Amino acid sequence: HHKVRHWPAQRFYTHAVSALKAGNYHHAVTLLEELEASYPYGRYASQAEIVVAYAYYKSGESDAAITAIKRFIRLHPTDPRGYRIFGPANDGPCDDHGHMRQGSQRRQQDKGGTGDA
Repeated sequence: HHKVRHWPAQRFYTHAVSALKAGNYHHAVTLLEELEASYPYGRYASQAEIVVAYAYYKSGESDAAITAIKRFIRLHPTDPRGYRIFGPANDGPCDDHGHMRQGSQRRQQDKGGTGDA
């Protein structure tokens, strides 16, 4: 498939963020998953777990995004970042039950409404 990269964790993360910014979500997912596999307990690991969920969401893979967030919450139950992504308080892509909300990308752009869906 492709050659395994032997990069420092920071390089994986930097390249993944660059791929996200460029809209290359699938490449970002690949890099973030490689980062997690190579450095599961490193300082970039938990950030990669959150960012990979976002990359899945942006690439249209809702189920994978939800699975990634649920995994993050299971691994880091006291970290508020996973819960913020789920909750409607921050207009996240998920409802209180972890289901992808309809029109969540539009809601990000339309801040003029009441917030009720």
